[in-house]
Amino acid sequence: MKNQFVTYEIALALKELGFNEACLGAYYPEPDSELIPCKWYNNNNHRLNPKIAAPLWQQAIDYLREKHNLHVEIRYLDSVAKYGYILTKILENDEIEEEYYFDYYEAREVATFKAIEICKQKK
Repeated sequence: MKNQFVTYEIALALKELGFNEACLGAYYPEPDSELIPCKWYNNNNHRLNPKIAAPLWQQAIDYLREKHNLHVEIRYLDSVAKYGYILTKILENDEIEEEYYFDYYEAREVATFKAIEICKQKK
């Protein structure tokens, strides 16, 4: 089940970007950075015991699309036997970037980080 949640680094970057949706997990701040299951947690809750909301991967990707107009797509390319990602702006349909990895999960993580960096640059 742990693989369904974004990494601590991505959760922290999303929080800095303004992510504040209810999540089923949270991370303790460093140095522990341990994922703990929750029934409901967002980044505004529990000021006395602050944690970082840990969204599911799909929740993070949906947030980037809905709030920041960036679409993250992971696809398998048979011709090179690699997974690739594409970051696109939905309204303008401009291709931003495309890279390839041997592992789907690595491609998803890198693409999500790149999308977050693009959002931070816009701010």
